[in-house]
Amino acid sequence: MTPDLVTVAKEEHKITGRWFTPHVIEPSFGLGGILYSLLENSYNVRPEDSDRVYLRLPPCIAPVKCCLLPVINSDKFPSYLEQLQRSLTAVNLSSKIDDTDAYVGRRYARNDEIGTPLQLQ
Repeated sequence: MTPDLVTVAKEEHKITGRWFTPHVIEPSFGLGGILYSLLENSYNVRPEDSDRVYLRLPPCIAPVKCCLLPVINSDKFPSYLEQLQRSLTAVNLSSKIDDTDAYVGRRYARNDEIGTPLQLQ
């Protein structure tokens, strides 16, 4: 016969109605807490693929608002893209041109990771 490893018993305890008010002061109102809460609420993982992460930053605080992604690398596109970038800068919309040799899907993923709210092809 083996000894019982778990014993279940019913007990009654009288609990008094003592009130306790905690006295905790949080003196840290620095930028670190604000940035931490911002990143905590903006960091997301795709439900279908846990290896793919992205930031969903509110457009008002995203450092780069718009990314210009040329689908085809051609000699005529750089002047058009630079003109479009100047037009966006004129209306106070920060942008960047991603004309690397990577596939368009990889460039989209790269901009998702840094939290770019708008991506134009």
